[in-house]
Amino acid sequence: MRLQISNFRGIRKGSLELERLNILIGSNNSGKTTILEALFLAPNPIRYVAYGSGYGYSAVSVLSYLHSTLGSEAYVFLLHNYTEKLAGIACTDLSKEVKVWFQRGGNRIEVYVEENNELLYFGYLGSSNKSESILGSALLGQRDSESGRLMPGSRTRPINPRYFISEATGESFYFHPLLMKLIWGYLKDHWVEFRSKGLTSRVAKRISEGVAGDYDDLLLEPFIGGTQTIYVRTKDARGIRLGDLGSGVQVLTTLMLIYEFLKPRMLLIDDIESHMNPMLLTHVVSWFAEILKNDTMLVVSTHSLEAAKFIAGALEEFEPQIVLLSLREGKLRSRNLSLDEVEELEKAGIDVRVGEGILI
Repeated sequence: MRLQISNFRGIRKGSLELERLNILIGSNNSGKTTILEALFLAPNPIRYVAYGSGYGYSAVSVLSYLHSTLGSEAYVFLLHNYTEKLAGIACTDLSKEVKVWFQRGGNRIEVYVEENNELLYFGYLGSSNKSESILGSALLGQRDSESGRLMPGSRTRPINPRYFISEATGESFYFHPLLMKLIWGYLKDHWVEFRSKGLTSRVAKRISEGVAGDYDDLLLEPFIGGTQTIYVRTKDARGIRLGDLGSGVQVLTTLMLIYEFLKPRMLLIDDIESHMNPMLLTHVVSWFAEILKNDTMLVVSTHSLEAAKFIAGALEEFEPQIVLLSLREGKLRSRNLSLDEVEELEKAGIDVRVGEGILI
C-alpha cells in the first residue's frame, strides 16, 4: 500500500510504501504518529469507531481528544501549521485508491472522500471548536475548474457518512496507551458481545501466559458507588480490577480484546514498547505472528531500537520493513533499514534516532 500525505498535521509533503509488517522509528517529531493517524483516518475520518460509550466518537474526534491540551479541542490541528487551506491523505492498494480531503473555509473544515472516481461530500468540522455537522447521505462533489476548490454538488448518494468504509483500505484501528479509557467505554457497552464470542476468557488465558499469572476470565461487575468496572478473575475466583494491574497488562489486555473483536484490516500501534517489560513484549510479538497470518497489515512505531530489532528478528518470516523517518521543514523523508544495518550502526555508536538527518 502506498500512503501519500499533503499538508496534514506535521507533514507538509511525503509518501511511504507500506508492507504487511512495518516498524517506524525516528526521533520525536519525525512523523511517526502523523503517519499512523493518517492511516486511521484514511478509511473515512468521520466514521464511527470503537471508542467511548454509545456512538459518540468519530475517528477524527478520537484524534482531537488525544491532542487536546487544557481542554482545548478544535479541528484546525488537522491542517499543517494550523494555516493550510487543504490537507490530503491518499492510500493506494493495487488498483484501488481512496483520498481524504480536509478543506478549510472560514470557521469550517469541509470533509470530502474520493473513491472510484467519485468525490463525496460528507459534511464539515469546526476549525475553532469540536463541532461536527455531518450529512445523512453523501453529496456528489465537484472541483472548480479555475481555482481547483472542492465543492459539494446537488446530487445525493445513498451513503451514510458515519458508516462508510473505503474498499481501498478496509477498517483500521489506532491504538495509543492514552486512549485506553475510551476503549474501555466501548468494551463496557459491548460486553455481552465480547463474552458471547468467548473473547474474555480467551484473552485472560493469553495474558496469564505472558505474565506467569493465573487468570481465567475477564468480568464486568459492580464496584463502589454503583459503578461498573472490568475485573481480571484469578483461578481461585478472586477479582482484580484491570486498572489496578500493571500498565503493561492493561495495554496488552485492552489491545488484544479490541483487535480480536473488530479484526480490522490495519492495526496501528503507537509506542509499542510503552509500559512493556521484556516478557510482555515477547508475548505480544508472538501474538503479532498470529494476526499477521490473518492478512492484517501491522504498523507500529517505537522509540526503542532494541524493540525494533526484537520485533523484526522474531517476525523475520513476514519480511518486516524497518523505516527510519525524518521531517525537515515539513517534508517527510524515509529510509528502509535492514536488521543488519541497524546492528552495524549501533556497533559504530550511531543512534539512528538522533542521526536520522544524516542517514536519510
